[in-house]
Amino acid sequence: MKLIKKLFVAVAAIALALLTTTAVSAAGKGSITITPPPGLDPKASNTYTIYKVFDADGNGSAISYKVKANHTSDPLPNGFVKDGQGNVSYNGKGTGGKLTEEDITAIKKYVTDADKVQTVTSTGTTPVVVSGLENGYYYVTTTTGTAVVIDSTNPNANVEDKN
Repeated sequence: MKLIKKLFVAVAAIALALLTTTAVSAAGKGSITITPPPGLDPKASNTYTIYKVFDADGNGSAISYKVKANHTSDPLPNGFVKDGQGNVSYNGKGTGGKLTEEDITAIKKYVTDADKVQTVTSTGTTPVVVSGLENGYYYVTTTTGTAVVIDSTNPNANVEDKN
């Protein structure tokens, strides 16, 4: 009987380890490369702040965006809706995957300091890379702001500051 209990505990431990490994590897990591505008003074600096707007969950082509825990009672930004399963999608007036100016302004008002992931500074026109980002929908502050998606289909995004 003791041998069966030990065997059961060993199998349970292995199963738990496998489940934990799968969950961690499924989360995925990505990066955002931010390229400052061309023609800047080589000594000029630009500061960018990255905010995570929505969490993302998925396995390649089946991606779903979810409201982050600190926004559960807040209304979503303009142009976004949540379905009965809690999935967030864009239904705004933007075309070709681009948000409207009103959508970006709404995201800017929606994010808080609790959503801030990182602040980085570039010098001159040298790009800066923010890595180790969890899958999600991100907002990068510039003069007008930029929305960026990091997920298993697009783990490494590029942002070109045109200001």
